[in-house]
Amino acid sequence: MFRREVEATNDRVRHRLKFKGDQGPHAVLIRDVLIEPNRFGSVDYLGCPEIIEDICSAFFTKFGKNLLGLFRDSSYPCIVTFSDDQPRADAIGAATTYVWCIARNEDCLLCNTCYEANGRAIADAAIIDVEVVAESKQIKCTGAD
Repeated sequence: MFRREVEATNDRVRHRLKFKGDQGPHAVLIRDVLIEPNRFGSVDYLGCPEIIEDICSAFFTKFGKNLLGLFRDSSYPCIVTFSDDQPRADAIGAATTYVWCIARNEDCLLCNTCYEANGRAIADAAIIDVEVVAESKQIKCTGAD
C-alpha cells in the first residue's frame, strides 16, 4: 500500500518508473564528481542516493519514522568501478574537459557524463573494483533528520 502511494504521489519516483533511463544502475565517468560533487555541479550520490531520499522522506511524512537514520547507520558509500563495451560519443569530450579544468584548478560543470543502464544489471564479470569511501566522508542525506 505504501509503495503504491509513493509511486502515485512522488513526482521523482513516478518519473523514474516511467523512463527506463532513470531506472539504473547509474554511473559517472569522472570519479572526482563523486568525491567533490559541488566542484562539478553534481548531486552528492555518495551522500545519499536520490531514490533512498525520496522513499525515506515519504515514509517520514506518512508514518513519522526516520528511515534515513537507519539507512545511515546500516550502510556506507562505495564506488564500483566496472567496464562497459558500449561506445560513448561524449566520453572523450568529457574526459578532455576534465583534464583541462583540473590542470587550471577550475571548477568543472561540464566535464562529466553519466552512464544509464536502463534497468539492466551490471554483470559480475564487468566489475573491476569496489572501493569503500573513507569513513570521514559524512553521509549528508536531506529530508527527515
